[in-house]
Amino acid sequence: MTELLPGSLPEQRPRGIGGQDFPLVLSPSRACSGRELCTWTAAHSAQLQELLLQHGAVLFRDCGISSAEDFGLVVRAMGCEGYDYVGGAAPRTEVVKGIVFTSNESPPDQPIPFHHELAQSPTPPNYILFCCEVESKHGGATPIIPSDEVADFFVSHFPDFAREVEAKGVRYIRTMPEVTDPTSAQGRSWAESYAVTTREEAEEVMRKQGTSWEWLPGGDLKTTTAALPALRMDERTGRRVFFNSVIAAFTGWNDSRNVGEEAVVLGDFSPVNKDALRATARFMAEREVAFAWKKGDILIVDNGSVLHSRQSFEPPRRVLAALRGPPLRGQALRAGIIGTGAMGKEHIRNVALMDGQMVVTAVADTSEAALHEALEELGRDRAPRVAVFHSDEELINCDFVDVLIICTPNFQHIHTLRKAIMSGKHILCEKPLCTTVEDCEEVERLLTERVVRTGSDKAPVFMTGMEYRYMPPIRRLIEESDSRKLGEPRVLSIREHRFPFLVKVDNWNRFNRNTGGTLVEKACHFFDLMRRILQSEPISVYASGDQAMNHKDEVYDGGIPDIIDHALAAGFSAATSCRFQSAAMSRIALLPLLSALVGCSPFDDDAALHLLQFRGNQTARVARCSHYPHGYKMECGDGVALCGILALEMGTGDGHYKHPRAGVHGLWPQVPPYGNSQCLRPTMSSASPNELVSCYEPQSASESARHQVQFEQHEWEKHGTCAGTQDASDYFKQVCKLAARPLQIMDGIRATGGTAVDAADQLQRLGVCVWSVASHDQVYLSACAGSDRVWKLADAESFEKVCGKGAEGPADSGSSSSWTHTPSHNAWSHGDSDPSPWSHGSHGSGPSGPSSTSACSAKTQGPACKGDIDCWSYSGCMRCTDAGFCTHETKPAEKKDESGHGSWGNAPSPSYESSASSEKCSPNKRGPACKGDIDCWSYSGCMRCARSGFCTHEEKPDNSGHTTPAKSGKCVRKVWILHIARVSAPALVVEFANGARASLDLCMFAEDEQTEQVRVVCQQGSVEAKCPESTVRIVQRRKVRGLGRTPPGKDERAVPEIIRLPISRELAAAGYHEGATFFELQAFAEAVQGKRAVPVTARDGKMAVLMGVAAHRSIASGRPVRLSPAGQIIEEPSADPPPPLMKQQVWSRL
Repeated sequence: MTELLPGSLPEQRPRGIGGQDFPLVLSPSRACSGRELCTWTAAHSAQLQELLLQHGAVLFRDCGISSAEDFGLVVRAMGCEGYDYVGGAAPRTEVVKGIVFTSNESPPDQPIPFHHELAQSPTPPNYILFCCEVESKHGGATPIIPSDEVADFFVSHFPDFAREVEAKGVRYIRTMPEVTDPTSAQGRSWAESYAVTTREEAEEVMRKQGTSWEWLPGGDLKTTTAALPALRMDERTGRRVFFNSVIAAFTGWNDSRNVGEEAVVLGDFSPVNKDALRATARFMAEREVAFAWKKGDILIVDNGSVLHSRQSFEPPRRVLAALRGPPLRGQALRAGIIGTGAMGKEHIRNVALMDGQMVVTAVADTSEAALHEALEELGRDRAPRVAVFHSDEELINCDFVDVLIICTPNFQHIHTLRKAIMSGKHILCEKPLCTTVEDCEEVERLLTERVVRTGSDKAPVFMTGMEYRYMPPIRRLIEESDSRKLGEPRVLSIREHRFPFLVKVDNWNRFNRNTGGTLVEKACHFFDLMRRILQSEPISVYASGDQAMNHKDEVYDGGIPDIIDHALAAGFSAATSCRFQSAAMSRIALLPLLSALVGCSPFDDDAALHLLQFRGNQTARVARCSHYPHGYKMECGDGVALCGILALEMGTGDGHYKHPRAGVHGLWPQVPPYGNSQCLRPTMSSASPNELVSCYEPQSASESARHQVQFEQHEWEKHGTCAGTQDASDYFKQVCKLAARPLQIMDGIRATGGTAVDAADQLQRLGVCVWSVASHDQVYLSACAGSDRVWKLADAESFEKVCGKGAEGPADSGSSSSWTHTPSHNAWSHGDSDPSPWSHGSHGSGPSGPSSTSACSAKTQGPACKGDIDCWSYSGCMRCTDAGFCTHETKPAEKKDESGHGSWGNAPSPSYESSASSEKCSPNKRGPACKGDIDCWSYSGCMRCARSGFCTHEEKPDNSGHTTPAKSGKCVRKVWILHIARVSAPALVVEFANGARASLDLCMFAEDEQTEQVRVVCQQGSVEAKCPESTVRIVQRRKVRGLGRTPPGKDERAVPEIIRLPISRELAAAGYHEGATFFELQAFAEAVQGKRAVPVTARDGKMAVLMGVAAHRSIASGRPVRLSPAGQIIEEPSADPPPPLMKQQVWSRL
């Protein structure tokens, strides 16, 4: 690191009291860059603040500062709180958002008198920093003078007036214009001065400051401050200082609205002593230090002890300025986040909710884009207070960080930890601890050496981040298991079905060498839970997994990803649950596979559709049109200039995503790397919007209009400026026109309790291409624009031909699913020439039947339907009858089925306790209670979950209301059997030293919301936790001895206790782990403060990695891998892997 050495200036002089150099000049021992100065400042921030207290001002010269961004990095690195320039009169321009501004932009021929910055404010800044970007040829210096010297002169020469000032204080009177006046040094408008947009907001700010006001004709604002002290005691030095803007106001506040000699009065409104003020001004001019600026200079002034001014000058001249608050030395833990990718930003969001227990003071990343996103996440209020670094070492060495939160890519953990452990700071390292067992053991060794070096009672805290422990339902499960009220835990099963791995910078997470492998990168959470819940060490790991769908056709830098995407433990049911979350996506992957296995050529498409009807509760989608896994690129079709996404919100999310009705989020052209759209700039103007847009108004119901305008400005700047529209007005006009009809549909579905998935289903039935259903209850619709730059919604039928090629991957060559409606009309029409489902008064053709109408009443049969949601957009229609037509009735009439049971529609809603149904399905018997199709698949003859909440043998009804009989062809049976043989083998089982066993069912190509399910079976009952439902199900057995072969009767069965653990909106919005990251940070902070033991140690992190490595070895060898009690893999002689399952074995098992 470059050292800075004291230098000198011709104008430099000793400070009157103490004799220190004024100002202190520091220059590097060798040529350096601005980034090196930033690193030095961060590492010596406390020392720098001490130098400022001694010398009053410090000048950095020849330190390689070449831009406003360099200056901003140094400002952040001071380790001080941010400061908003509110209440000042100087016209300024923001240069680096929230950090760097131009200094006073008043006319160059007008000097600015001496003052303390914002002395008229109740809470002025602690430091003001200047940076010379362009020096003037003549004049333009920034004179400085110690404030205690001025106070001594003032008190000794005018003792009576000084006592009066000290007793009464002073008030400042100023008139601010309605519009900024660049010809005046006091010309900043009242709106800019107070950072407001309305008079009411300005009045609220003035009221808090104790300022009185008067609105003048023409919109100007006259203000009178509260009585403020002009002579103060600097508590740091015990010296009296002339802390005010009296001289500046008296001699300099002169323009068409203000008279300087009337701008300051005593606290009782009596006049000031003009002679005393003039004499003091002359003294200051005689004793000032004024040096010529040099490009790249940075002058830091202690605003509490030094006054500054500005000389007139000959343009050009550009000096930048920044304000900082007090040093970050409070009680809150000061956190530095290393790595600002997805988890880094999640930590930023959660730290913000910790109520002063922890605060982010620094961030570091090698990616400029990631740093920019982190600052966006911090927001305008917090971002200016945070130091920014481009390497982990710079942040680790800074002295205003107490705790390090490491969120770098997995393979970089060991490199960062080697430096971080030596720093002596507290560390929270995100999972996995490292990618290899050897690296984990090195971390353990380094921590042991640190304990020896510092002493065990003084050693900083080290914690491995395993946030799944802290999901509220899983935390409750752990509490119940630990209590042993249900006896010892014997069997543990964990299930996670989720999206594929997120897109990371440079796609580092697509290769085992970077992640450690999926069972290290992802399953370390579950291995950690196994050890924590069973409270024993693993002795054997057997695993089987594969790459079923994800990453097969991907190539990155010439390499094909080798990470697996599933490891299944529950055989057939788990495999089908995972594989068929979306019929369309399953079909794309499975048709070629099944055709090859069965030998059906050409493949029987009806048989395939029958097979694919065994799916979860996700409605089938047209292939190549909608893509739930994020990361698929949208590729524009031939002749299409732009293709993109119209993002809509149901308004039922949390935080910023909760609104009184559905609304627009934005229209996003899919430019690289998200697609091949070319960024087309506005043809007329790129001015930002400055008024609320109608279709965005639902967003503003819970937030201020100002915030809404800022949101629209963000959407315009980030997306709209590439959308090819004329200007911002045209962009938002097109957005609202596109969204009008979809929002009506979404509001209708929302009013009946429907979800975003329901809305997507209905929109796709009407012929619109749904790209995906995203988090926060958002629906993404495909859209595109041609050479006319007019955006249109995509028609599902002609999506690929007209708009885009869709996801990269195999095409869907078969016909669309029998329950996916594709209209014959063109849904692309933007004008009035073609019929469109978005024209007012029409819902599109919808499903059709022989005698359907477009409304429901007591006398009229409604349109054909396949489910209740089909009916919601038709007048008077409430639900879909079993006959397959909409009706106005809310419930079916009471009737008897063939078995004598009452109507299924009146059956009790399914629940865990429901047991009055049969264990199989047939034409004469209703099946078990259910919540979705997947609940029925393990029962004989059961095909799906009926709307009544019970399983049925019937397929989905077709358009006519008749059920579709199951195909019984020979080929179909072969498909099922061979498919079972293909997917029933994978398993992941861990045996523990205490005899307990644990299993994992992991699928990473599910398309519904990420779901986690943990179930522990104990000697006297079981506990089950579900996320994101956030529920815990506790069952305490009534018969604690052997059950025998006879199932218990209805009255003998245990009654489950269902506990719901609601999550606050703030925690839900802060991350996708149901508040887990927040609770993990809370536990870490308590460990740092000595309130609790470290909950997840480095050894816990190592054992999770060890189990993941063992699982990957087991996959490679086909054999269990044994582990020693000391946490080592027991090497065994190699042997041939067991043969794969044969068809005969599968038949016998079935």
